[in-house]
Amino acid sequence: MRLRTALWLFLLVLGVVLSGTVYAGFALHKADITDRETETTHIAAETIAADIDSRLSERMRSVQFAASAVGLPDEDTRHQQQKLDAFVTETSFDGASLVDANGTMRAIAVSNVPQSESDRLVGRDFGDRRYVQRALAGDVFVSEPVEADSGNLIVTISAPMRANGTIVGAFTGALHVRDTSLFRPSDVSLGSQQALTVRTTNYTLFAPDQSLAPGSDGYLTEQQTVALTGWTVIVGTDRTVLDDQLLVATAAQAGAVSLALLSVALVGIWVSRTTLSSIDDLISGLTALEDGDYDRELDLGVTDEWVRISETFNALSSTLDQRESQLRVLNRVLRHNLRNDMSVVIAHADAILHSDADGETKAKARTMRRTANRLIDTSTHARTIYEEVLGGDERDPRPVDLVSLVTDEAVGLREQFPESTVETDLPDAARALGSEALPILVEELCRNALLHNDRPPGERTVTLAVERDDDGCCLVVSDNGPGLPAVERELLTGQREETTIHHGSGLGLWVVRWLVDQIGASISVAAGDEGTEITVHLQTPNDDQPPH
Repeated sequence: MRLRTALWLFLLVLGVVLSGTVYAGFALHKADITDRETETTHIAAETIAADIDSRLSERMRSVQFAASAVGLPDEDTRHQQQKLDAFVTETSFDGASLVDANGTMRAIAVSNVPQSESDRLVGRDFGDRRYVQRALAGDVFVSEPVEADSGNLIVTISAPMRANGTIVGAFTGALHVRDTSLFRPSDVSLGSQQALTVRTTNYTLFAPDQSLAPGSDGYLTEQQTVALTGWTVIVGTDRTVLDDQLLVATAAQAGAVSLALLSVALVGIWVSRTTLSSIDDLISGLTALEDGDYDRELDLGVTDEWVRISETFNALSSTLDQRESQLRVLNRVLRHNLRNDMSVVIAHADAILHSDADGETKAKARTMRRTANRLIDTSTHARTIYEEVLGGDERDPRPVDLVSLVTDEAVGLREQFPESTVETDLPDAARALGSEALPILVEELCRNALLHNDRPPGERTVTLAVERDDDGCCLVVSDNGPGLPAVERELLTGQREETTIHHGSGLGLWVVRWLVDQIGASISVAAGDEGTEITVHLQTPNDDQPPH
């Protein structure tokens, strides 16, 4: 069976099953889910209101204890001030004060406020304040929020101070409710899709995410009252959560959903075994070929397509293995046999040159020696190309300092060709995408320009320049030679493939083309009677790419 046919059958079965499931699922009654979510929200509001009430009670007890421990209003003021400062420092209160039975402020401490400013309130009459009146009446009292000049909402908790059973003053503790931890632990218990608001008639005391009101759009809200203060706690659940649950409930219809899941699971297992695992094996095999491991054979499946893919892959693997073996043999021949044979030729030519042979014979011997040395250089060059370019691991292009690279190569070329002129035209800085083999590309372009120049060595000139264009950086190599032949220009730029009729005259330009393809660059050639200009268009790296 063809894979395409199997896929269509899978989609047809899946469509029929899912259509029936969705149709049956919409009949599910949704009221129970809504009631359950409402109950959850109600419980959250009730729990948080009780939690806030409990924390207020703890703070009220703290104020009561401080009222009994700070000392009487007519005692040493310095001692009382120390007690107030300690109370503010060691508790969550932002301020504390001591008021005598006449309503006169005796001492005060406020966090983050200089004592000199706080002392201005000492001696003033606070008897008209309700929290003072209630404390002097014997009650532990929590005031309504009051907005201070600073914008803070302040809640004051007051408690009576007694001496021998008689109320002799009031102790007060102040909380900045928007900055206090009074509400913060409560919102930790909420779900990720729930929001909390605590408010009074006039103020919103706490709303870290969104200020809610009963019936806020987009939320299912429930409210409870804090018993000690009458504050309203509103918890809202995002209605999208409820909608998602309704969709899940629809998809969870017994029978149809079970059938759908079973069908999808069975078909998924079948596709996994016949297709996905074969794709994984194919990717693994291609990766092995890319890494140079050609001893891989695949058996991807019994369908017609996978059989053909397996046969093609195995044939390709065998061919690549054979070509790799041939390349190794060729490299070994070039490295050993040819070099050894040419060494013999050079030795015989040297013998002739040092003999009593006539001038014509010695001239032929010198020609033999130059030709043999040129063949040895070619074999050495081919071995270097195999080891450093073809035999090395291929890596992703990385950023390189193009100016530094060209500068170093120019120095090496001047040492190789001391009689010729090697010039550079470089900007202050330039970065491009390249690899460890990029210096070989530069060297091959320059060597080719100098070696194939028909001028005398002292008149040969090559110029290396780095320029910028719209897409990145360009490496430009120009010379004053006879001009690159049309066939080699087309082979270098990829416009023509090598054949027995059309082929290059050396390895250098082939190496350039291979390296240009390897780093994702492009190349263009302009040739004339006055020389050749070869431009390698390199990509510019991103700013976040590390240097090579």
